[in-house]
Amino acid sequence: MASGDASRNMKVATGVLAFMSSLSLTVSPVIAANYGGFGSKYTAVIDPKEAVLNPDTSSSDVVKEGIEGLKALKSSIKALQDDLAKDSQMNLVARLKSDFKIGEMRTTLNKFNTAFSEETQLASDRLIRNFLQDVTELQRESIIKEGKTRADTKLKAINKRLSAAAATLDELSSFYPN
Repeated sequence: MASGDASRNMKVATGVLAFMSSLSLTVSPVIAANYGGFGSKYTAVIDPKEAVLNPDTSSSDVVKEGIEGLKALKSSIKALQDDLAKDSQMNLVARLKSDFKIGEMRTTLNKFNTAFSEETQLASDRLIRNFLQDVTELQRESIIKEGKTRADTKLKAINKRLSAAAATLDELSSFYPN
């Protein structure tokens, strides 16, 4: 029996050792990017005050067109927010299709973007993509089925998306000095 007890003790010891080994392998610190001073910063995020203008293009007519287009987009978003506050059941789909054509907006914002150095364009490109995504989502969220009314939760989602789009355009315009 001594041989059986030794064998059983050996199996228990091996099991305990295996269990303890697995704990040491699975319990390790999790280090997420940009948390607690660990990791690194995102490459496409810079402070607008640190934006670098491209001296060759920053005062060109193309950039001036982009600036005017950006101002027009900002006022269109503001007008849409005001109109939606007056009439929560307004037909947003037609308005979005006429005022917010993705291709035209992309062209306009890319004209604005040529004012900056390549490094700054990484950050402003991210903002442009965010804005275009907000408009795309807004177009999807604004659809109302025939004979239905817009629910409060849908209205809140639309207003949240409009606010996000406005904030993104404000941040984008802050890259260019006045």
